[in-house]
Amino acid sequence: MIYLDYQATTPLAPEALKAMLPWLEQGHANPHSPHRAGRQARAAVEVARDQVAALLPPGGRVVFTSGATEALNWAIKGASGGIVTTAIEHAAVLDTAAATERPLTVLPVDGEGLVAACPDDI
Repeated sequence: MIYLDYQATTPLAPEALKAMLPWLEQGHANPHSPHRAGRQARAAVEVARDQVAALLPPGGRVVFTSGATEALNWAIKGASGGIVTTAIEHAAVLDTAAATERPLTVLPVDGEGLVAACPDDI
């Protein structure tokens, strides 16, 4: 079987599972809580943030989001200029793009999901 529905159930990379396993086995702690378990979880999040940041060019910052919808909202709302997307984009993208006050172009797609026409002015 080839599994193609990775929207919310993408398998973990073995390295990610290994790093997360101690936290999953020990129970859950809110990294925003002031108690000891929360402080330990916060420290682990900061280590992970530093590890991810080390993989990227210097000068930026790493922000962990709760999921795809929050991440794309940040990206769309934080970008400048007009927005170009497709008619088959997820509702979270289309709704957020439509809610901005920036110019929005929604491109049509054909039966195979390919952009059917692209205006010359974008």
